[in-house]
Amino acid sequence: MTRRFLSFLKRYKGEIIITLAANLITFILTNIRSILLGLSNPNLREIFFLQVIIFILVFILLFHHKRLISTKFEQTNKIFMEHFGYSLSQTLYAERLGHFTQEKQILAKSLVYNVLPNIITRISSEHSNLSKINIILDSGTTITPVFPHLLGKGLPQLKKIKIYTNNLAGINEIHKLEYLDYGALSSRDFILIGGQPLNKYRATTGKSTQDFLRTIWEERNKDEGKIVTIGVLTANWFLGGPFLNEIAICARGEGHFDFKTEIIENSDYLIFVAPLGKILRINDIKVLNSILPTDSEEYRHYTIPARNDKFKIKETYLFTSLRPRISSSPLATLSFMLKDADEKHITTNYIVCKESPEYHPHGDKGEVMVKELPHLYTRSSRNFEKIYGYPLP
Repeated sequence: MTRRFLSFLKRYKGEIIITLAANLITFILTNIRSILLGLSNPNLREIFFLQVIIFILVFILLFHHKRLISTKFEQTNKIFMEHFGYSLSQTLYAERLGHFTQEKQILAKSLVYNVLPNIITRISSEHSNLSKINIILDSGTTITPVFPHLLGKGLPQLKKIKIYTNNLAGINEIHKLEYLDYGALSSRDFILIGGQPLNKYRATTGKSTQDFLRTIWEERNKDEGKIVTIGVLTANWFLGGPFLNEIAICARGEGHFDFKTEIIENSDYLIFVAPLGKILRINDIKVLNSILPTDSEEYRHYTIPARNDKFKIKETYLFTSLRPRISSSPLATLSFMLKDADEKHITTNYIVCKESPEYHPHGDKGEVMVKELPHLYTRSSRNFEKIYGYPLP
């Protein structure tokens, strides 16, 4: 009985403290004159009795309110658990869902309604004997928001588009919206690449995944010129070098790095989708690994090949968001530098997408800082200057 009572007090200590404080303040206010003048109050017993009644009533009200909210949230929580899964909140993937959230949504929509249609239209006009366009979508929280938009009317009405992906979260997104199959594509136009599930990226990777990719290349090589492949990739970070002239991807996770490099080396067109804050002005992976939390796995990097005879790549695009001229974003300088590098044509292995949207993060200085630099270790002045190449504004 004592244990239950103590548990009850612990659970509702907030309500008890609020009720006691409210009654104490009421008691003081109703008797302030007597207290200040040192007078005795003949009605003190009645006032005390009334205070006890008020205390009980207020506590019952708060108790009932908390129980009601708890019941409501329990039902809501069941819906969320059924929708998202019981373990989502405990994963690194869930943590990354909160990074660059609005920016990723803007990029996803613009990718489907602007970037891909323009590239597909160009490919169709340049290849008169085109039989199929393969689009390979990477995994990760940057690419996952792309999937629902693909079921809309963004892409050209072509029957020859096939979409391959190892993105389990992305497939889950189109299953939620399957009843909206009114556009160029339906859920049956997506082909899930098999392999071993990689939990923190909600993806499949491993030998089976790599073997599947090779079947895509073999089919393409048999019908030379009739099948064109577009690789849509992201990365944990992108290394652009001090002058942003050459880009490399950074990745980690079992099989994750190998999946990306396989697509890079075999695609005809590459589109790298990246929130601006993921583009770093360094060319040495050791600099990035040196600022990571001590328990973090180190990143591996891969420099994107320039167009040459060895690789099939015709064009490599970097699709990111840019900041307006007047912006409170700490990444505004990076944005100007990226635009400048593209306009001066000093980039050697990529082109900044002309469709890159302008993004203006709203909020006060602190809120904007967290939106633009969601990783705590990048927000220190020393680390910021190390990886972005200028002092933190």
